[in-house]
Amino acid sequence: MSEVSLPRQEVVYNRNRPLESIFKNSPARVLDFLILNQNFDYSASEISTITGIPLRTVQRVMPHLVQKELVKETGKIGNTRMYIINSKSELSELLRQYILTRINIDIDKTREQQGISNKNNNNNSLMVEQIEQSDIYVSK
Repeated sequence: MSEVSLPRQEVVYNRNRPLESIFKNSPARVLDFLILNQNFDYSASEISTITGIPLRTVQRVMPHLVQKELVKETGKIGNTRMYIINSKSELSELLRQYILTRINIDIDKTREQQGISNKNNNNNSLMVEQIEQSDIYVSK
């Protein structure tokens, strides 16, 4: 069986970002973004543009997240530092599991509101797998 590559999808997540909805702060929004886009590294400027967080705030937050080993610096392009979620961090993995679970709960609630029955709970596993395999952008 050949492997199918899913195209990048832009997800409009607005105020329903899982970690930010709890903690209501910029580090939570950055973590939401990096976890959902875990296959790529980003500069502070890119994170700022995509998440809508002021650049100076992102520049202030990133060293703290690196120090806590939630995020790692992957290198530099010129003078620009690149960041990615630290996939080897147990805490980052737990946060990723929480985010994916929260997204699935929100999907189920939306289905119920729209009257769509979920007769097969395996659909959630399939959705999580599709999210993990796809490259998701978070926009403001």
